Amino acid sequence: MIFSDLVEDVLETWDAFTVHLDVAYTGPYLNQFVATLLSFLTDAKNNVERVEQLVGRILHRLLVDYAPQLREFFSDIPALPDLPCLKARVVHCVMGFRFVPYSLCAFRTSSAM
Repeated sequence: MIFSDLVEDVLETWDAFTVHLDVAYTGPYLNQFVATLLSFLTDAKNNVERVEQLVGRILHRLLVDYAPQLREFFSDIPALPDLPCLKARVVHCVMGFRFVPYSLCAFRTSSAM
């Protein structure tokens, strides 16, 4: 598919965008940023490792590096999947602000039945 060849370029653009974006304007859009970036992981067909690396780097910047400025918006993020590119540091940082990752949400749902 022709669009799969553009994924890396799009993620490189996202990376530059998040570097240069003023963090003060990021908060209200954080949940949409995260959802959009995670969709690249599920749709990746080519260069999966590179896509995971880029998405992981961008999410690390948004959720770890910018955590002090964006923590009030973490509760708007519905869930984070348990993926290798979202190493413990990203999930731990977000959980530190009372966020439950996707894997724990799934566990709670299945154990409540």
